[in-house]
Amino acid sequence: MTPPSIVHYTGHRLPGLAPLAELRLANTIAARLLSLSILTAHGSLASGADILFAEQFLARGIRLRVWLPFGSERFKQSSVFPGWSARFDRALAEADSVCILNETGPAERGYAACSSAAMRAAQAEAVTGGFAALQVAVWNGVSARGRAGTAADVAAWRALGLPSLVIDPMV
Repeated sequence: MTPPSIVHYTGHRLPGLAPLAELRLANTIAARLLSLSILTAHGSLASGADILFAEQFLARGIRLRVWLPFGSERFKQSSVFPGWSARFDRALAEADSVCILNETGPAERGYAACSSAAMRAAQAEAVTGGFAALQVAVWNGVSARGRAGTAADVAAWRALGLPSLVIDPMV
């Protein structure tokens, strides 16, 4: 087991993920999280990796702090595929806290601001409590093409000299 940590989580939305591939990825996430001692997890709830992470954190009794760039209905329309909607609602209802930034304007700007806020909150909680700060990411390793997204999150976290545990979405 590792020392207790505060986690920022991020990952791809994974449209069209086949049920068997989703199960395989969920099991890989669960296995990778087993070796970690996580107290709190900060991140969003987009379809795919975010929701898979959130479900694992909640199943383990880890405090889930959800960050949304704008209200939940707008977020669901832009970031939650129909088949994931009930899982989004369930994770949102079970979260320890939900912070809505109420960003206006282009979604990409809102997503970038939201990720940045979640990362800052995870770092601040880690420093304040004397815990390690760690990022867990389901990322395919492809470099960032914009200001928002998994690659941008991993790059921003690593630029601070903080460790990332990366899980390949194609396991």
